[in-house]
Amino acid sequence: MKVGCVTLSGGFLLLIAFLNYMDREGMVWLSLIACTLHELGHLLVLGCMGVRVREVSLTVVGAEIQLKTPLSYGQELLAAIAGPLVNGILAVCFARWSLFAGINWLLAGFNLLPVGGLDGGRVLFCALAQVLEQERCFAICRRVEQMTVTFLLISGILLLGVGGSATLTITAGWLFFAVWGKKNGKNSCHLCKKRVK
Repeated sequence: MKVGCVTLSGGFLLLIAFLNYMDREGMVWLSLIACTLHELGHLLVLGCMGVRVREVSLTVVGAEIQLKTPLSYGQELLAAIAGPLVNGILAVCFARWSLFAGINWLLAGFNLLPVGGLDGGRVLFCALAQVLEQERCFAICRRVEQMTVTFLLISGILLLGVGGSATLTITAGWLFFAVWGKKNGKNSCHLCKKRVK
C-alpha cells in the first residue's frame, strides 16, 4: 500500500495488527508514535541539508529511507544520529510518563547499536570513513557488529536461563543471523547505497 512517498508493506500492516491485538497496555501505539518521531528526525535533518527523499518504506524489519541524491559521509552521520537524538529528547521531556520515556530510551539505545543496518552502524562507518580507507572501515565495522550481536545473543540466552524475557534473545538472534549471514563485509546502511560501491 502506498500513501504519497510512503510505502507500507503487507507484512508491516499484519505485524501492527497482530501486536495491537496482543497489546494490553497500549504500548503498540506509544511505540508507533516514538518510531514515527524517530524517522521524522532523520527526515528533518535531510530536509535541512536540502536532500530530497524518493521513498520511505515501512516493512516488518523497520523503515528504509531512499534518497534521490547521494550523501557525503558527514551528511549521513548527521542524518543517522538525528533519529536516536529525537528519542533521547523525548525521553527527557516525558520523564514523568515513564512508559513513553522508557520506550524512547529503548528505541534510541537499540538504534545506536553498532550494527550495519541500524543508525549506530551508520554513525560508526561514517565516522571511520572520515579518517580511514573505505575497505578498512568495512572490515572494522564488520568485526564490531559481529562482536556486538554475539554478546547480545549470549546475554539474552543467559537472561532467559534465569527467568528473563525472551525479547532480547529473539531480537539478538535475528541480528546475529542477519550479521553472520552476510556474504561480504560491505556496509548495509540504506542511505549509503547510492554512494558506496
